[in-house]
Amino acid sequence: MEHRIITVSREWASGGHTVAELTAKELGIPCYDTQIIQETAKRTGLSEDLVKEAEQRMTGSFLYNLVMSVNSERNYIEQIYKSEKDIVIEKAAEGPCVIVGRGADFVVAEKLPTLRAFVYSNMKRRIRHAVENYGIDETKAQKEIIRMDKERSIHMKTFTGLNWGDRINYDIMLNAGFLGEEECARILVQAYKDLDGKA
Repeated sequence: MEHRIITVSREWASGGHTVAELTAKELGIPCYDTQIIQETAKRTGLSEDLVKEAEQRMTGSFLYNLVMSVNSERNYIEQIYKSEKDIVIEKAAEGPCVIVGRGADFVVAEKLPTLRAFVYSNMKRRIRHAVENYGIDETKAQKEIIRMDKERSIHMKTFTGLNWGDRINYDIMLNAGFLGEEECARILVQAYKDLDGKA
């Protein structure tokens, strides 16, 4: 039987990263997130800061440059995407794991059995999460949340053709603002075990 992968897509400041880490810890499997950034930086020769920045630069200007074949941004962003895609596939092939973001739900599901989760929350709780965890001023938090969601949506559409956050693209939707991160992880762990038992 092929092993199963968990992918966790998430709204920014929803607590999705924590849900992924708790899930992996409970199952005793690796969780890949920032490690993908580090490995991408090594493979491309770009700095980790540039890789992080590129992940969040799926803006209208980038799409314009892509269409018009303007290469200044296009080259390194596409290079980073390709490297991250390769790393995600390699990590998934090694064995069961949790992969956070980076279109893994699309990339991995084509090759291996995958449980695709999407973690979301309401704006009030996301603002509080951003203030408490990212050191962002409350007055700027909502704007940052809206900006990050837009960029993740553009990134997903650009490289996969799918609509980010659309329930049709996921197997389970988890409201971390309502349930809490630990309960979301518990549900995800149980779903994984149930599916594993049926496979």
